[in-house]
Amino acid sequence: MNTTLQSKSPFKKWLSLAIILLPNLMISLNTYMLQIGLPIIQKDLHASFSDAQLILSGYAIGLATTLMISGKLGDLFGRKRLLTIGVTGFFFMALIGGLTHSIFILIVVRLFQGIFGACIQPQVLVLMKSNFAKEEQPLVFSIYGAMIGIGFTFGLMLGGFIIHLNTFNLGWRNIFFVNMPLCLVILLGLKLIDETIVEENKAFDIIGSSLFIGSILLCVLSLFTLAKSTTPLRELGLIGLAIILFIVFFHYEKKKKLATKPHLIDFAIFKEKNFATGMLAVIFVYINMFSLFFLITYYAQNGLDYTVPQTSLVFLPLGLSFIATSLLSARWVRKKGNFVLIWGAALMGVSTISLCLSVKITPQLLAPQNILLLFLYGAALGMTTTPLVGIVLIDLKAQFAGIGAAMLNTIMYLANALGVCFISFIFSKLLAANTYSTQLDNYTFSFSKSLIATAVFAGLTTCMLMKMTLQKHK
Repeated sequence: MNTTLQSKSPFKKWLSLAIILLPNLMISLNTYMLQIGLPIIQKDLHASFSDAQLILSGYAIGLATTLMISGKLGDLFGRKRLLTIGVTGFFFMALIGGLTHSIFILIVVRLFQGIFGACIQPQVLVLMKSNFAKEEQPLVFSIYGAMIGIGFTFGLMLGGFIIHLNTFNLGWRNIFFVNMPLCLVILLGLKLIDETIVEENKAFDIIGSSLFIGSILLCVLSLFTLAKSTTPLRELGLIGLAIILFIVFFHYEKKKKLATKPHLIDFAIFKEKNFATGMLAVIFVYINMFSLFFLITYYAQNGLDYTVPQTSLVFLPLGLSFIATSLLSARWVRKKGNFVLIWGAALMGVSTISLCLSVKITPQLLAPQNILLLFLYGAALGMTTTPLVGIVLIDLKAQFAGIGAAMLNTIMYLANALGVCFISFIFSKLLAANTYSTQLDNYTFSFSKSLIATAVFAGLTTCMLMKMTLQKHK
């Protein structure tokens, strides 16, 4: 059944959009609520720094490894069905995560939260694209971007508030428990959404899916263990094996397509206009973003001794400006085209480098000049990331819609895991060098130098966006 929101009254159509976006908001909230409490969780459970990285990134790893599959499953078995499975699984993982005292179980819970989140996110993007007319899609994607902004602004603040409130003396555990009533509300709202199924053939590429999951898991987990390994030969060997698995996966998928058999990925999607370059822009911009967020959290709480609510306030101007420019970006792109994204990515780099220089003079992140720089960064992030989603997806052919949305989200969450892995390695190595005698001076030095590394990815994003603009005008 291919009922679309276009056939409904305007009220029902936009009400349905709100219901569709609620699970996506929940995913975004959970990324950032936990991040703000990560240093406290690390201390409470006596976790190592690498364990803390996995608690945070396990969620992104679960999403990245299964988003491709869930996008295909949504096409085969129905997007509403996959949404329901995802939200139900999220409910039970929230319960287990709130109850556990084991670091290992918490990491596994975060991994499965990501897997169930993967059942949700591709369905949201596809329903947005397929159920709204092309002229409505820029506004719809702007709302989607604003929801992400609300997720990380209020996720960080909500996480800080929940921990500070300490209901029933449960502390950070309430970050997990708060998801349970939200899941129940979403499940009730999904009754208003019509089921959509694109493909009648129920055959599924099990071998291809296994090769894809295996290559991603091997690569990402090996990178995390490589960062703390003194003898990296094993990790490098596993990364090599991951590359081999992906090459086998690539040729296997091409062979399946030629034989007109069910396959996970049609690599012809990379010949679509702006898709390949857009994917590179997505991974670079999100590595920059997630690296910066990780740095701010640890610098604020461990270097500046900020409380959790104070750390939340650091992110507030960034999130508010992100929401504002996300909502305005559709109008700006209609007037100025892709140049809006280029200006945004360039401003991300400039504000990051400026923050690097500023904290050397005034280390406090809540100082007015640093708050202004974070505000500018958030505005630039909204100008770049929100319209980028629409630009990458809007020109895709109908047969690529589901897998294209899944690939975009896979890249985004893979960038999350890689960004945390990359910047935590640099940050921890700089801290271990112990260049200065006081903790504040050592953290400030390590933070400022690490910011330079994040700025490089803003520069790479700018280059990719410039390339996309040139391709468009050829």
